[in-house]
Amino acid sequence: MTALNTIATLWKTRCSARVAMCVTVWIVLTSASAWGQKPELVVQTGHTGAIKALAFSPDGKLLASGSSDKTIKLWDLSTGAEVRTLAGTTRTITSVAFSPDNKIVAGANEVQEIQLWDVADGQELRRFSGLTGTVYAIAFSPDGKTLASGSGSLDI
Repeated sequence: MTALNTIATLWKTRCSARVAMCVTVWIVLTSASAWGQKPELVVQTGHTGAIKALAFSPDGKLLASGSSDKTIKLWDLSTGAEVRTLAGTTRTITSVAFSPDNKIVAGANEVQEIQLWDVADGQELRRFSGLTGTVYAIAFSPDGKTLASGSGSLDI
């Protein structure tokens, strides 16, 4: 059985029986056997709706997941534990992004809004509303001073 087949089998076994939606993180090594390691599967549960967006923090310590349950969850990648839930939006989260310094997470939703939260304490820092169309993509510039968004109205 290949590593990917093993992962798929584990995923089906661990996620299909769960009521809560799950984020599955797997580490597939290009040459796992060369390093003497097996691919690792970590299943994180907590969302109550479909997961629509994922982003790794630049330092590789956190994963943000955005969901149709109207929340963003931050996950500690070393333990698999949920760090915190970011709430306060009224619609499905469609995109998430971390600032380059790991201090801010941005989330876009279906009601033409982008929100910024402080990663350390979960406080909402700012809300941008009145955008045209559902925002499907967001990204910080390398210096963290600009946040770009792409929407269904074909605007950037």
